[in-house]
Amino acid sequence: MPDAHKNFAYSTVATAPSPGVSGTSLVVAAGDGVKFPTPPFNVTIWPIGVIPLTTNAEIARCTAISTDTLTLARAQEGSSARTVIIGDQVAATITAKTLTDVENQLIYGGDWAAGNYVDGQIVVYNGIAYLCTSPTAVAPSAWPGGVSPPAAPFTIPYGTSLPASPTDGQLAILVDSITNPTYQWEFRYNLGSTSAYKWEFVGGTPGVVNDMSDASVNLAATGTWYYFSPPINFTLPRAGQYLVTGSIRVFNNTGTANAQPYIGFANLWGGQHYISLEQGKGGHLHEEYVTTQSAAGVQTSLMIGTVIATGGYFCSMKSLQVTPMKVA
Repeated sequence: MPDAHKNFAYSTVATAPSPGVSGTSLVVAAGDGVKFPTPPFNVTIWPIGVIPLTTNAEIARCTAISTDTLTLARAQEGSSARTVIIGDQVAATITAKTLTDVENQLIYGGDWAAGNYVDGQIVVYNGIAYLCTSPTAVAPSAWPGGVSPPAAPFTIPYGTSLPASPTDGQLAILVDSITNPTYQWEFRYNLGSTSAYKWEFVGGTPGVVNDMSDASVNLAATGTWYYFSPPINFTLPRAGQYLVTGSIRVFNNTGTANAQPYIGFANLWGGQHYISLEQGKGGHLHEEYVTTQSAAGVQTSLMIGTVIATGGYFCSMKSLQVTPMKVA
């Protein structure tokens, strides 16, 4: 840390070091010890009546003071030891170290790492820059009322689950697989929400299950659901609110004229928005539904039913899409 300073920290040598060129203590004029700052600090020693130069002056480091006695480490800052005699001048002058201390008062230390830090060092911790105001080995923390750092600075969590202890405003991306995800949903945590589902959807691709193959379906009874084979399933990963969309291209193959097929979603809701199909005619079924589920793991499937039954339908371009709105 930088040395302490005092104005007019000056005296003369009353008792010279012994030997003069290598001794490690000297005594200044009586009562002048209090003029000097608290050690450690550097002093310049040079003869009386001249300007201090590299040829006649020495910089020493005062490591302790006892009344008027200075304990010294000789020949500092590239200076050469000289023979100090009684009457020489001693002063805590401005040296290169004094200026370097000022220049280094603010030091950027990069990302915080365990260790000791001193006044003026700047480090980045959890995405926030901190200034050290006193020597410490403790990790940086915000002042009371200051900014709370995010859990993971500038790195949005990405995984098959959401953070267990989120902070307000935190972002996270939920996927069904780290290596080969079929959807990527980004959420923002809203601590102030009164809903039980505080992770709010802010972007991403819907979960999509498509089956472009053709399927012949025999709907033998009104109100009986038919599940496609292979099934068109999607499992809701978390409790929450979702927008579920289904669509099918339908052809009235051998069914009754003016049959009225409709689609729905298993475990969620059965639609009644049907279309009227003449025999030998086709059309497009589309249904959207907002569902709220109080538990994770609910599996829904795309289904087809009919109001007027008897006969078969030809189904193609089957699609189930799920988009979250907010989740727990």
